[in-house]
Amino acid sequence: MDRRERTSRWVRLVLLFGVMLFFFLPMMGCAEGAAEAKTPEEINAFYTIGKRYLDAGDFEKALKALAQIPGHADADELHAIAKASFLEALFANLDGLEAAKQYSDALALLDAADATLGGDMQLTLRRVDIGTAYKQEFLAACDQLVLQADYEGALMALLKAEQLLGEDMELTAKRSLIKGKMRDQVLAQADELVAQQQYQAALKLLGLARTELGEDALLTHQIIQIQGMIDSENAREIASQLAQFQASHDTAGAIAYLRGVRNKDQATEATLVQLEADYQQEMLKQATEAYTAEGYAGAVSVLQKALQVLPRDEELKAQLQKYRAMAPVWLDSLNYLTYHATYYQKSNVTNLGTTLTHVLERDGFGSGPYEVVYAINGQYERFTGFFSVKYDNRSTTQQGRFQVYADDSIIYTSPMLTGGMDPLWFDINIAGCQTLKIVLDWDNYYDFINYRCCFFLGELQLHPVHEK
Repeated sequence: MDRRERTSRWVRLVLLFGVMLFFFLPMMGCAEGAAEAKTPEEINAFYTIGKRYLDAGDFEKALKALAQIPGHADADELHAIAKASFLEALFANLDGLEAAKQYSDALALLDAADATLGGDMQLTLRRVDIGTAYKQEFLAACDQLVLQADYEGALMALLKAEQLLGEDMELTAKRSLIKGKMRDQVLAQADELVAQQQYQAALKLLGLARTELGEDALLTHQIIQIQGMIDSENAREIASQLAQFQASHDTAGAIAYLRGVRNKDQATEATLVQLEADYQQEMLKQATEAYTAEGYAGAVSVLQKALQVLPRDEELKAQLQKYRAMAPVWLDSLNYLTYHATYYQKSNVTNLGTTLTHVLERDGFGSGPYEVVYAINGQYERFTGFFSVKYDNRSTTQQGRFQVYADDSIIYTSPMLTGGMDPLWFDINIAGCQTLKIVLDWDNYYDFINYRCCFFLGELQLHPVHEK
């Protein structure tokens, strides 16, 4: 044999060995190490171990040992003996478990046997028999629970059966039947609750049933009907309450009531919107009437009350701001343009003993002119206040007066005031005035300590221009 023929022969042998490995390795239980080539010593060892386990009656371990050396003639024969003995012992155990109706333990034992044998027709047939018996036991238990009207318990038993046995047409049919009975029971209970006008309790019961049973046309229909009853009952109650509020002309109360109604329908929402619009218009009208009768303060009071009911209403807010802008301002709160020999103080007492605030006085040490000037830019239409003799000088014989200038023109000169005369209230029209000047025209006197004045102006306010 020449060199070329020897090379060709070796190639053929390698290819043949590769094909054998490709086809036979999966059948040799590679997970247990059987796919690995065994030495004669290893084969003999596994065979010896398997035989000893077989002689000792430990058929499961014998099978596992002999499975490592498939194809070995003596080992295959021994494996068949071990398998037969294993099945015989297994079936004896299964018979005992079935007699005791311990089906779950029997199925667990079959699962372990399947893992040992790697699947066997006898095991499959026995599993079918045990599963059928186990299923019948479950079905009998379900029937008993149904007789006791414990439909929820029956469904739980079926769920357990399906978890153990898998999907089964008979179990599925039984589930449908029990669900129907449970649904009928729930519907009857819901009808009783409705007859007692316990609508919310009926809805809760039906909701729980739908969670348990899944979507069901009859349950859904009943829920819709009861919700309609609740809506009708609520509508009657709302109408009754609104009639009472209307009789007492309490629109604010009606609004508060409707806002407290939960799950309002479209009609109720529309009624609330209309009431809010009506209330807004009524309060705006009242604010106008209050302004006419009481002035800006009355209008402000009305609008503040309205905003407690409609706190987000922009029109009410705008009107409130408008009326608040009509409030007079204290003269001493403004920045003066110029002043000379005059000053403000917090308060002083008139010759009648009345305390006036926001007081303007003449400086006892200064020299004239005694005046203060403000740029008011035509924003005010009236200047008001009091001109009074001081309480400490109520018997004075001195005389005093003051003058008001609008844009350098005298628009007011007060009467002469002296001791014994009541305080003088003045209300001067300053509409259109840009620059307001107040001149204090009285002398001071010496009280052996300081130079003092006998007169003062108090409660000095400017009133903004606004539409009547």
